[in-house]
Amino acid sequence: MSVLVTGASGKVGTQIVDILHSRNVRTVAASRQPDQLALPEGVESTRIDLSEDASSYDGVFDGIDSAFVFPNFSGLEGFLEAARRSSVRRLILLSSAAVLAQSSDTNPIAQMHRKLESEVEDSGIDFAIIRPDGFATNALRWSDPIQRSGRASIAYAQATSVPVHPHDVAAVAVSLLLDTNVCDAFRVTGPHALTQRDQIDTISRIVGTPIEVEDLVDDDARRQVEAEYGTSVPGLVDSILNGLRSTIDNPPTASTDVETLTGTAPISFADWVHEARSAFQANPINPGLVP
Repeated sequence: MSVLVTGASGKVGTQIVDILHSRNVRTVAASRQPDQLALPEGVESTRIDLSEDASSYDGVFDGIDSAFVFPNFSGLEGFLEAARRSSVRRLILLSSAAVLAQSSDTNPIAQMHRKLESEVEDSGIDFAIIRPDGFATNALRWSDPIQRSGRASIAYAQATSVPVHPHDVAAVAVSLLLDTNVCDAFRVTGPHALTQRDQIDTISRIVGTPIEVEDLVDDDARRQVEAEYGTSVPGLVDSILNGLRSTIDNPPTASTDVETLTGTAPISFADWVHEARSAFQANPINPGLVP
């Protein structure tokens, strides 16, 4: 078995490469800048730009059985055309649970993911799709204000998600890359649904520092989301706000897909915070609120 991993420099791709290598699977890590990859000894690398046409993939798929496909919002036409001409028998696409949300029809990010799903579904190659909930690592957007002031301003702090550790997404991907009998779409989550305030409380407890939460709503929430995501994508801010509000009254629940596919329970948000706690600890030079 030989596996191609696109997006090998990302938080999921890096861990897919590591897991495959630990299982002695021939792995080819692909990136726009393969010379910048820090790879385990014995892992091959190649250059791939998923926005390029099929002619740029000469030799890339030689001997490859399965491929992990990182989402490229400009489309996957060239990649898929080249894959069809090759020995590749299986594609695993990283998508998003946003495609399942009630607001997916008006969410430009969900629409872009769904377009890529359709391209893979229509490729003629066996496939599976991974739809992770929000990554636990998204909490790092609060690290700077927590370090500086012990405070986090959050749009709709009672909005709920089921944060998933990138390692669990990678473990699911590896399971699907190697098990050619499973063809479906999987919603991948952590073990517990948490409000954004719950996440802050978890960070505060583990770091040992009180963190004040400013719960932003209405126009204040809009300004915060615009500051985080910008306004260049039409409809994005509205869809994010609508999505946050919708989870207050209809919170998502945890999926069992991680344990079903990997045989291991998903990693908790608290465990991720233990790993990343230094990102939330006050800088000694600018300690902020330290007990």
